[in-house]
Amino acid sequence: MRRTLYCCRSDGTVFSGTITAKGLEDVKESALVATPVAVDGMLLVRTHEHLWCFE
Repeated sequence: MRRTLYCCRSDGTVFSGTITAKGLEDVKESALVATPVAVDGMLLVRTHEHLWCFE
């Protein structure tokens, strides 16, 4: 099972990284272009390159 941590900064920057026994690895940074939206138990987040859905 892959465990990922997501953190959002007030300027719209989102950081994500894989949680491992050694700590946080493979940290990536993306910029939001819209406010996240909650729909039917999901969270939709749009960046310049992707539309993410978290359940």
